[in-house]
Amino acid sequence: MLKRLLPFFCLFIALKSLCQDYSLVNTGKSYLFQYHHYSNLDFVDAIRIDSFTTSGTDSIFFNFKKFVPNPFNPTSQCSRTLQHTGSMGIQILKYANGDFCFLNTDSDSIFIQSAASVNDTWTMYRFNNGNTIEATLNNISATSFIGVTDTVKTITLQARDSLHNTFAHPLNNKTLAFSKNYGFVQTLNLLDFPNDTLTYAIYGQTNPAVGQQNLTARDLFNFSVGDIFQTLYDQNAPWFNYKIYTSYKVLSKYTSANSDTVIYIDSIYQVRVQTDTFLVTSRIVAYDSIASLPYIFSELQEFDKLPGEPAYPFTAVNNGSFQQGYSPVLNKRFKRISPYEKYVMFSDSCWNDPIIDGYPCWEESYEGIGGTFFTTDCQSMIYHTSSQVVYYHQGADSWGTPVNFDSLLSSTFDPDAVPPAIQFYPNPFTSSLQLHFKNSVAGKPYTLILVDILGNEILRIADIRADITIERNDLSGGVYFYSLFNEKQKVASGKLVAF
Repeated sequence: MLKRLLPFFCLFIALKSLCQDYSLVNTGKSYLFQYHHYSNLDFVDAIRIDSFTTSGTDSIFFNFKKFVPNPFNPTSQCSRTLQHTGSMGIQILKYANGDFCFLNTDSDSIFIQSAASVNDTWTMYRFNNGNTIEATLNNISATSFIGVTDTVKTITLQARDSLHNTFAHPLNNKTLAFSKNYGFVQTLNLLDFPNDTLTYAIYGQTNPAVGQQNLTARDLFNFSVGDIFQTLYDQNAPWFNYKIYTSYKVLSKYTSANSDTVIYIDSIYQVRVQTDTFLVTSRIVAYDSIASLPYIFSELQEFDKLPGEPAYPFTAVNNGSFQQGYSPVLNKRFKRISPYEKYVMFSDSCWNDPIIDGYPCWEESYEGIGGTFFTTDCQSMIYHTSSQVVYYHQGADSWGTPVNFDSLLSSTFDPDAVPPAIQFYPNPFTSSLQLHFKNSVAGKPYTLILVDILGNEILRIADIRADITIERNDLSGGVYFYSLFNEKQKVASGKLVAF
């Protein structure tokens, strides 16, 4: 009964003051807040009001839906559901005078008197036993944050018992701050209030765009000519260790007329090292090629979602959400973990964790570096796998230690293990396409297979022993994927774009 009465308690207090409107949250904006998690990692929480309703002169706002533990039917197949939620609670009530009530996960009310003056005090939260969290507005001043300056109100919290005596509580002396034009500057996790004491600091917002913005595919895969990236892929099993050292250098960049497609021509140099159980290096392979790497942004829209927002439409059978933060090592380059949680849909309100072998990877992509990289260990029943950036150089910015490829090649080198270095050009193409072997194929036969985005085989050319020309004929415009096979296995693959 108490929980149902609390919103009316908020309404009663809200009617006390009519003053200047400090709006803590608005429609038509996205808000990003950074917080330092208990795991010692920095993450970003997002707020975007995607629906609202009115009750008289008051407004009720709802954040976009997120995957949360299912409180209604937590069976083995329905452990998750989609719900309007976020660090500002499951529901936000804004009253006519500008004051706010936030409903936490238990539908308890947290009241913020945004129109308060200095030294005003009110009951922000009431426990079931009659104890309260009291808020006092103790400062109003011009403050700079995320590149702007605005008038900011700061409130301080104090726990009191039912007799109004103070008592020890983790929220004592915690502060919240909100500005006249940008909403919260600093807040707490109101969804789990009063149990969670993590501080959330404003990180950026849209409309107008200030501070850090949400990372999108265009931010992650934005390279320049001359950029160099070096990576290490490492796979361990009980009987071998397999490492692939790769260096990429951007040679040229092409942007389509509608800016939807960006194609990079990269030189790729790769050394693969395999070591057996007895620490004997059995093979080292050098691989030198030129490759075309296209990025079609209309096909990467999942990267544009806000942190915590489902990456795909709610009707997708497999779905998940991204997380955003920054790398503490890569010169604090901002990163996306994508998606760090994945679920399988049984119905629109019933989702569950998929059955997996071992531990899933956290696939990380970095601002201006791309990805994905598995910088946390990916573990199956047999393999341990990781993939990470070890060096990059972009203009005046560089990080890490360049890979010493000469040293790697000083061990046994197996020229017969060198895969063909191939190049398709032009890519994108309009009428015909050239397949060029940059190293000798030595008369060995190869087979080329081309499939569309649905996996349907479109073209197969066998017994390729030299450069060939492929006519487009009646091939429709779009994206295609090629695979090149020798007599034993696939040796090359990539994307082709027909305009």
